[in-house]
Amino acid sequence: MPHRRPLHRVLDWVQAHPLLCGLGLAALVTAPTLGQPFLFDDHFHLSVCEAVAVGDDGPRAGYLEQVRDTFGLVSLFEFFDGSEETYRAAMETGAAPWWTVEGLRLSFWRPLSSQLGLLDYRLFGEHALPYHLHSVAWYLLLLVAWWWVLKSSLPRWTAVLALLLYAVDEAHHMPVNWIANRHALVSMALGLLALAAYQRWCRERWWPGLPLALLGFGAALLGGESALGVLAYAGAYAVFHPEGGPWGRRLGRAAPVLAVAAAWAVVYRLGGFGAWGSGSYLEPTSGEYWAAAGPRMLVLIGQQISSPVFRLYSALLRTSAGRYFPISLPRVGSKSNQMMSLLAGTYSAAISYRQAHGYWGGPA
Repeated sequence: MPHRRPLHRVLDWVQAHPLLCGLGLAALVTAPTLGQPFLFDDHFHLSVCEAVAVGDDGPRAGYLEQVRDTFGLVSLFEFFDGSEETYRAAMETGAAPWWTVEGLRLSFWRPLSSQLGLLDYRLFGEHALPYHLHSVAWYLLLLVAWWWVLKSSLPRWTAVLALLLYAVDEAHHMPVNWIANRHALVSMALGLLALAAYQRWCRERWWPGLPLALLGFGAALLGGESALGVLAYAGAYAVFHPEGGPWGRRLGRAAPVLAVAAAWAVVYRLGGFGAWGSGSYLEPTSGEYWAAAGPRMLVLIGQQISSPVFRLYSALLRTSAGRYFPISLPRVGSKSNQMMSLLAGTYSAAISYRQAHGYWGGPA
């Protein structure tokens, strides 16, 4: 057997155990979050959880009633319901600054994520470490689901690279580090698990795939509206897959996904959920959202395929039209960002070397 260079042996091992490598990298780059305290909206969530723990007969019973959603469930994401009463109370107590738009509505339907937060409080009280471990666990599950999608959609080495780059992507730092933002991890993890089942149903006609996918998509939307992106991808996969067959069959495969999204949108609107009057959030079922979707989509696509120069351009756009381009420059001096960049760059260079020397399927 010919002598193998150490780098070749390492890359062979990475290719053979990509998920283990991805989970290890993710654990490494998320480890600093375990020492973080509660941040921003986390304190609001803790106050809601405390009110729930005291109960309806406690001194904060009125406050508890304010954070119940349309269906009577306690919500950690019921900030402003758009009523004049809530607006006046927020102004009088200082919860909202004087320039807040009257009629501000920030009410999000994320019942699964709310219940997970309430469970954290019941189990761990106000100790932040277990909350962060919970978030990291969701991120690791998200990576597992992402790998299942990648390995069935891309060539092996391309899927491996995509998984490892995803594991260390700096954009995932906030959902992991900020406990109140965990809903993004919950919705995406469940959504990608559903997508993996849906893709198998489309490709192989695996009959459990469709019911599992529909249940998964529904659960993902209960985690948060971020799952809409996964549903959009699933619909596009069904319609534009190169082996999709006649157009009638393609649209038929997309119909269940569209039905889930439509049912969610109806309940969302009838329940009075959504946002209005905020410069930082656009209602996904509103016309304003779709009016802003075009320029935002161009910026997001550009960020994925271009150099850091485009990040600077995006930041300049935000200066002149912040509500349409909610993008900020990364902190160049951040240790976590430096680590992620080093890991991603090292692996990319190794892949290029491997391809140039005829491994993993031959030269690109």
